[in-house]
Amino acid sequence: MKKRRILLLAAALAAAALLALLPEARNGLLALCNRLFAASEAANDYAYAYFAVPAGQGTAFAACLLAVCGGALFAQAFLSRGRWPLLAAGALLCGAQAYFGLSLPAWASILVYAAIGLGLAKNAPPRARMGLAAVAIATACAALLLWPGVHQPTETASERVRDRLAVMAETLSGADEGGSGETIEVRRVNPRDLRFGERAAREDRSFRLVTVEQERLAKPRWLDLMRVILLLLAAIALVALPFAPFFLLAARTKKARTRREAFASEDAAEAVRAMFRHTASYLAACGMDGGNRLYRDWTPLLSGRMPEDYVRLYGECAALFEEAAYRPSPMGEEGREQARLLLEETERLLYDPAPWREKLRLKYGECLHE
Repeated sequence: MKKRRILLLAAALAAAALLALLPEARNGLLALCNRLFAASEAANDYAYAYFAVPAGQGTAFAACLLAVCGGALFAQAFLSRGRWPLLAAGALLCGAQAYFGLSLPAWASILVYAAIGLGLAKNAPPRARMGLAAVAIATACAALLLWPGVHQPTETASERVRDRLAVMAETLSGADEGGSGETIEVRRVNPRDLRFGERAAREDRSFRLVTVEQERLAKPRWLDLMRVILLLLAAIALVALPFAPFFLLAARTKKARTRREAFASEDAAEAVRAMFRHTASYLAACGMDGGNRLYRDWTPLLSGRMPEDYVRLYGECAALFEEAAYRPSPMGEEGREQARLLLEETERLLYDPAPWREKLRLKYGECLHE
């Protein structure tokens, strides 16, 4: 897997180097940008500064190199262990579409962002990942068949939101682009000030009317930059929002598996300690713990609230835990099985009959149930 990621990264760097160094590829890339500028201006009210390229410049070679570079980087991010490369890839794609004012077809967007979601849900069960892939493919097919082009209501709503943001920005900046520079205002000015004497300035309340030319305020450049940043952040948030449940589920699954990794340890004493602490966490989450008392002192508190057989088994496992924790002698597999039996009985008595809200809390909030 590591060699594959290195090869993909090398392919992406090689394609990027060819795009930057070869004049034919570089001019073809600029010509591609010019085509995107023209398409964006035809669909939006944007205005771009076109790149100077030779007449009749071909774009096939540059498009192939760009596809190799982008595909290799996306595959490398998908195969990486961390989630940040995939999030960065999604943010970059979202930012590029926002800059050019163009977007991928609906079916292509669904497949691309579903692939990002699959990459983020690395720790999810295989059945859940296969279900997500099937839903994404079905949705993409439906989008291809039912909505092959631009969804006009969505485009209209987007334009309306952008118009409102523009009005809000002009309001915040105080700019009035429709006003004239010759607008005047009337001010009441006291001709005396404290230089002529504090008492005289206070007693003499004579005012005169003066007219001054009102200054025209230009819209500050930082406001446009802030508006672009806010729009990009909002677009990224909207794109990332559908993947948030998968991200949280993957984190929960990872935490739950981390809690249970020591259960299968080759050291039986370590497994006993881990399973008994997990049982104690179960009891604490259900309000049946003994606080800061020793584990063996929880036994009287469980009497009357749990079956007698369970209380007896808990007392035996508490003694096993102290032996595993404070005695250096090795422990047999019988202790492991007894601790496992106690944990299974705890789950059967506390988790299985619990209402659905309590099950959700124990499974997704406390990460006690796998």
